[in-house]
Amino acid sequence: MSSVRKIQGYQERKETLSQQYSSLKDAFKGENDYAGLVNVYEMLKHLDELVYQFHVYKSYLESTKKPLTLAQNAEMKSIENLIKTLEDDVSLSYITENANRLAIIRREIFENAREGGRLLYAVGYKFPAISSGQTITSAGITKPKSKPQQKPKPQSKPKTSTYTSARYMKWSKRCTQIVLEAANMSDKYVKQKHAYLVDHFKQEFGVACTKDFVHYLFLHYIDGETSGFNEAFDECYVKHQHPSIEKRAVLIAEEMKANRSPDFPAVHDYVYKYGIWLREIFERTYGQITEPATNFQ
Repeated sequence: MSSVRKIQGYQERKETLSQQYSSLKDAFKGENDYAGLVNVYEMLKHLDELVYQFHVYKSYLESTKKPLTLAQNAEMKSIENLIKTLEDDVSLSYITENANRLAIIRREIFENAREGGRLLYAVGYKFPAISSGQTITSAGITKPKSKPQQKPKPQSKPKTSTYTSARYMKWSKRCTQIVLEAANMSDKYVKQKHAYLVDHFKQEFGVACTKDFVHYLFLHYIDGETSGFNEAFDECYVKHQHPSIEKRAVLIAEEMKANRSPDFPAVHDYVYKYGIWLREIFERTYGQITEPATNFQ
């Protein structure tokens, strides 16, 4: 089969899958939360357009058979972790409950993207082919446009992050030590406390912590333990299981607020999400939702 026919077949398949994806919105008609579902659907659709481009690029790199550098590997891992985080943020599991074919179509669309990457390599295109005009978009492969040659302009090197999201890290005794070291700094240095923790997690573990996750860590290790908040959270965490972290956080928050102890510290709603994060980290590291006592010795 000629390259032209292969590209044509790829584009036709992409168009068919895109139409199937768009038709999924009809599945929400009649639902009580129609407006909410459509809003989540539109956010996910936009995210998937970006994820599609990532799969094209990744497939192209794999097709070259060239080993990636450590920096490139770290960058790819960082993007994959970011995709998982964004899927949680747009409540992917919530919308798939109301559109059964969504998971299947997404899988087929991303396979189509990987086919696009393989085609790019097979037909000899350079990626990213800025000089030849070849681009990858959510619509598929576009052919290069002829234009007069121009002297390339020097470009500044783009800044990229190679840090892993804290959600996907593993814990250690040193992590606990850093949190306690930061917490034990003078109270008048609140910003410095946060900066100390963030900087050390980046430097020692290659992990990026959000501001809210840092807030939660201080709550967990200082007020949460002495007030009984952590123990109550552990019980709710085990009790309430849900594939969507947002829904699970809501269930935990509702029960803890309903049975709130006067000793509990006042907390923001984001605390429940990051409380789930930390227990997931502990489970991934230690096989249980708490860390060993040796971390404090």
